[in-house]
Amino acid sequence: MYSVTGTGIKGELWGLLTLLFATFLCTCVSAQNRPLDTVIYEIPYRKLTVREGLTRNQIMEVWQDRDGFVWLAGKLGVDRFDGLEVLSYQNDTNAIREYILDIDEDADGTLWFFGQDVDYSYDGGTFERKKRDAGPDHLVIARINSETYRFSTSQAGEWNLTRDSVVIGGFPAATRYPFAVTDDTTGAALWPTFYPAERDTLFYQKDFPNGPIRPLASGEHMTHVHEADARSVGTYWIDDSLYQIKDGHLVFEQAFPLPGFIGELTRHEGKVFARYLHSVVDPQGERPVLYAGKDQLVRIFQRGKRLLIPGEQGLVTLRPDDALTIFPTELGMLQNVWSMMGAGAGAGGGTKGAMFFFPYSERSILKLENGCYTRITGLTETNDRHFYPGIFRRSNGHLLVPTNKRVYDFDPVTEQLRPLDGPERRATNDLLETGNTIYAATRGLAVYEDEQLRKVYGQADGLDVAKFGYFETLGLGRDGRLWLGSHRGLAVREPDGSFHNYPNGAGVPAGVVDIKTDYRGNLWFATHRGVAFYDYTDSLPRWVTPGFTEDVKFVQPIGEEYLLLGGTNKLYFLDLPAFYRDEISIYPYDEDDGFPFAECLQAAVHLDEAGHVWVGTTESVVKIEPNRLVFHFEPTLPEFLSFSYLDPLTDKEIEYRIPYNVNGEQHFSISSTDQRIKVRFFTINHEKPRSIRYQYRLRGYRNGWSRPEPTRYAEFGELPPGEYTFELRTCLLGKCTPAKSMKITVYPGRWYEYWFIPWLAGFLGLLPFALIAYQWWQRRRAELLTQRLEVDRLQLYRRLTQHKIGPHFANNALTAISNLIVRNENERALRYTGRFARLFRPVLEDGLPLLRPLREELDFIEDYLKLEKLRFPQKLRYDTQIDERVRERAENILVPSLLIQSFVNNAVKHGIEPLESGGELALTLRLTDDDYLLVEITDNGPGYFVDGEPTGTGIRAASEILSYLDEHHGSNSRIEILLRDPLLVNSGTIVRLHLYLNYETLD
Repeated sequence: MYSVTGTGIKGELWGLLTLLFATFLCTCVSAQNRPLDTVIYEIPYRKLTVREGLTRNQIMEVWQDRDGFVWLAGKLGVDRFDGLEVLSYQNDTNAIREYILDIDEDADGTLWFFGQDVDYSYDGGTFERKKRDAGPDHLVIARINSETYRFSTSQAGEWNLTRDSVVIGGFPAATRYPFAVTDDTTGAALWPTFYPAERDTLFYQKDFPNGPIRPLASGEHMTHVHEADARSVGTYWIDDSLYQIKDGHLVFEQAFPLPGFIGELTRHEGKVFARYLHSVVDPQGERPVLYAGKDQLVRIFQRGKRLLIPGEQGLVTLRPDDALTIFPTELGMLQNVWSMMGAGAGAGGGTKGAMFFFPYSERSILKLENGCYTRITGLTETNDRHFYPGIFRRSNGHLLVPTNKRVYDFDPVTEQLRPLDGPERRATNDLLETGNTIYAATRGLAVYEDEQLRKVYGQADGLDVAKFGYFETLGLGRDGRLWLGSHRGLAVREPDGSFHNYPNGAGVPAGVVDIKTDYRGNLWFATHRGVAFYDYTDSLPRWVTPGFTEDVKFVQPIGEEYLLLGGTNKLYFLDLPAFYRDEISIYPYDEDDGFPFAECLQAAVHLDEAGHVWVGTTESVVKIEPNRLVFHFEPTLPEFLSFSYLDPLTDKEIEYRIPYNVNGEQHFSISSTDQRIKVRFFTINHEKPRSIRYQYRLRGYRNGWSRPEPTRYAEFGELPPGEYTFELRTCLLGKCTPAKSMKITVYPGRWYEYWFIPWLAGFLGLLPFALIAYQWWQRRRAELLTQRLEVDRLQLYRRLTQHKIGPHFANNALTAISNLIVRNENERALRYTGRFARLFRPVLEDGLPLLRPLREELDFIEDYLKLEKLRFPQKLRYDTQIDERVRERAENILVPSLLIQSFVNNAVKHGIEPLESGGELALTLRLTDDDYLLVEITDNGPGYFVDGEPTGTGIRAASEILSYLDEHHGSNSRIEILLRDPLLVNSGTIVRLHLYLNYETLD
């Protein structure tokens, strides 16, 4: 059954689940417990979306060709799916970039893609565009007997039949609006009508296109029809039901109701696919189902699924030979079930066939019997909150159940939990009973005798509890040695009661979480780095295979055939007979087989009396019937996808797409100067695509086969000139296909040509003369540049100094100094006179450098601000903050002379002077991460903002100076002028100068 919820494909299937609830009912009887619900089986599926490689395209049609490719046609073009990856043809030259309505295939394998206005054919290598004449509004395209026919309306309301733009027949008005005209193996054509008055009529033309048209009534609304099986002549799928044509009448056979509106039925090798809401299902259940929706493709695994679908004719059972059953989490708390056990039929009786689940996150027990869930009262004490793994069936049929605080005895008949006596309260992870002695894996080894706790062995008894912590699992060998596994190693209790400790790293499997005994009495260990085996020949277990390093959650022997290993998101079946023949055969059982993509839980496995394996995962409980599993898959032949190399001149990859299934060996030729050869390949496999491995070798370069890898390309560096043969084969579960080959010829580079050596000698002879001429040109260019720089420098600074310190400042400064003299403050007057002299000396000198040390610029600014402070003692307050790294390098950093001072002058003149009092000016210097000097000048004046090109003469001159310097240094200095707060009026101005740190003097 479907029992999935949510949006997308799961949401579409919810209607089927609700129907199942109403139909598949049973009676659950329990004296003291509450029945829950009926059992619902979930069909496992795998979704392929844009995230996994599918191109963004609303899929309108899905078609599987005779080679096995699945073609996805939609509104944006065509993609191809090989079982694992999607290859897009939307960007190829001459590829389809139009709305595709239908796909069909000729007898010779040519594919046809029918669009709204244009058709395409594909022969395996290229697409051929076939533009058709403008047609009517409603058009049906069909491939009948390998010919393309178009059914179109005429002005009289009748349907015309055309082939190659030639009208070859007509149909009566009663057959208007046909859907999906199709043919059968006898050459007849069938179509249901969409005309409202004739919706229950199927039109049948035996000798198409010239035979008589016969209407066949069904009594039900019909939209699509297709032959059900080429071996059953006269049997047809009409929407979701199976019909036969007998004696000119339509006879109902069986119904397979499908959810949603049926859009189209197609057939491939006798297997029927029905498309609804842009989705594809397989009513016959003979191959994996493909669901296609907007931007996604979902593969449903129905290999042997017992699927019950309620319909008008009762329950329809599809494929009763199921090997996998999933009990979803939505029902019955089946999530994080660490422990489960069948009731069995022991000495204490018990109900054979019932299963008991002990979910970790629930305090109650779940019973599954006769298709019903029943909740059983479980843990009642306050401190007992979780069931732990490690349930053990006792000889009397009872179950020993561990929890986070104690050990319980569970009677499957009375369904009662009874705690074992004992004062010790601690978590127990595994249990084992022999005779009247019970061993419990805890922080140490707890031993019960006659259900009374006798002792907990620990550090004082030689068991290194401080190093191992809690033990996870127990195993008893046939030699009487008791093995204790933990995440930190192994410990062994000898028959004489002594202990041996083997921590990780001392030749011991890393992190032992489960121990089981096979039919020979040998021990198997599930570890974090694979599986280990102990056959009593050595003192410690040994690794089964060094190459298998999966984090194994549990081990479970299944008779004499397999050893089941629980991986992270999959299962593994180890072939035991092959192992004891010194052969290693490990078969993965994963998403390709329908196993849910969920993590297996530690030790969450149970083999019931029927031989079925129950596995607990983070999402559900899975039941597997091993005798129905199939592991003997054959690998599919490899195919080359493309050949590419890196062009050294353009540094671009040049790729050649290889047509699929071409006859003959491919041959590519390149030059030895071409870099990084890459061969891409694939195989078509819908059974075990994730288990496919590729091996390759390049004869003439590396003759040995590569390691089997899932990577779908091979890459080589520079190859010397020569002839090479690239060989490729696919491997699946130890089997490999014959190799497919490709010839690669590497031609010599130019230096191997006969004329290259004389040409090179002549070039080297002329090179010294060319270098001398180049040096002379460089010197002459430098002289001219120096002359131009001198002129540019004088012109720039003539403009700049006009705007730095004007006569009005000199007059005001002298007036302020005079006031000091009048007030008889002669010492201050003398200091400020010295500052005034230092300030104006470089301004009046003709030899002012273009760049000068930052230290001189800062001293100049300090003198200037002192004089301004003298003028405005109450109006101006200033603060200078210089980063320590800037102070250390101030003598070596060159900055444009008077550039910083000009912006400080602007801040005083335009920001501070207009204020009546409280003027503040801040000067900050620091280094940025990109090695620039950041100078920030902030005032609290009226505010000045520059958006775009500067308009002030001084600012424009400063910008020209920085541009001039950037041009000769390759730097990126800049000026930013911003308001302190754009949302407030008169908030002040921020000027940021980003100055290059490595200016070199150009004087």
